[in-house]
Amino acid sequence: MIDRIPLDAMTSDQLDALYERVAQAEQEADAAVAAAAHLTTLVGKRSERAERKAED
Repeated sequence: MIDRIPLDAMTSDQLDALYERVAQAEQEADAAVAAAAHLTTLVGKRSERAERKAED
């Protein structure tokens, strides 16, 4: 089990560090979503090209 510091017992520096971790996690999540969207677009384009080639 993880020992947790109660919020009212956190120092200002600990709280700042926590907010920084949250902000970093949000940025990483946004980057992952953008990468997944880009990959989906690339796969879709490749699939469309393959379908057109198969029709020819």
